[in-house]
Amino acid sequence: GWRNCAFNEESPPDTHPVKNGVFRVQQQPSDGATFLGLVVRANGEVEAVGQPLPSPLLAGQCYAFSIQLCRSENLFSRNRSGNTINYNAPAMLQIWGGISPCGKKTLLAESPPVEHTDWKNYEFVLQPGESDITHITLEAFYVPLAGAPYDGNILLDKASALLPADCKTGQ
Repeated sequence: GWRNCAFNEESPPDTHPVKNGVFRVQQQPSDGATFLGLVVRANGEVEAVGQPLPSPLLAGQCYAFSIQLCRSENLFSRNRSGNTINYNAPAMLQIWGGISPCGKKTLLAESPPVEHTDWKNYEFVLQPGESDITHITLEAFYVPLAGAPYDGNILLDKASALLPADCKTGQ
């Protein structure tokens, strides 16, 4: 149910592992058979995926969400100019809520920069704010204070369900 939310002339997000190893990503899935790779590019473009939610996230309610994240030391891909680039710098994950496919109305959460190359679990408490959320978008983003856009990646696996939670404890 995930769709490409980067509406540009760049390549879309990739599902790994790739059989021919063209990206040279060495990680294996932490759960199941595949995982998602998102990149940020030096030209200012980022990759994102989104989908409608089976039921809305309600305003004033909090939701617990967890996902496993890491970074690949190698993620080679061609840029728009046809040059092969290693998108190997750390990136961070932004979780957006919206009311349309790939809509980014409310920033629900963001990870710290993901520098490690082993899978680690990240837990978030998402709060929609003043209006209900019907769609969710997961977007790679640049590390703050980087100074300028750069080439980096973040890998995602084992996303949990969105479960109602206490806003203060996340339980």
